[in-house]
Amino acid sequence: MPFFEFNDDSGNAIILESLDLRKPIRWQKPLSANWMEQLEKLRLQGHTITESKRFFEVSSTLKAVRKTQLFETLPHEVGHHVHASTDERFDQRTKREKEDFAEDYAREFMEKFGALLREDEVRGE
Repeated sequence: MPFFEFNDDSGNAIILESLDLRKPIRWQKPLSANWMEQLEKLRLQGHTITESKRFFEVSSTLKAVRKTQLFETLPHEVGHHVHASTDERFDQRTKREKEDFAEDYAREFMEKFGALLREDEVRGE
């Protein structure tokens, strides 16, 4: 878990970074199957994906970034925290096991609470 210190406080933290919407993010080819899945998730969340000979470029809008951070990244990272807090063998787990747990947690969380959280669904847009 990421550890964060601020003034006199410290502990585990989830930090969502800002993104400069004017600059696309470049992913160098080739991508693994897992990264290709992530790229497709971004496309479904409203990001524009363009492909060149050597790169995939991800261009984003504020709405797409909001969807990704609030409805994908945050529940995934909470899943890591829950896993670390509840599994005595967390430090011995492989990276893939940790990622699988976080993905499962995020998916189950969004299946259960997603409709309550999505502002466009709440407003009927």
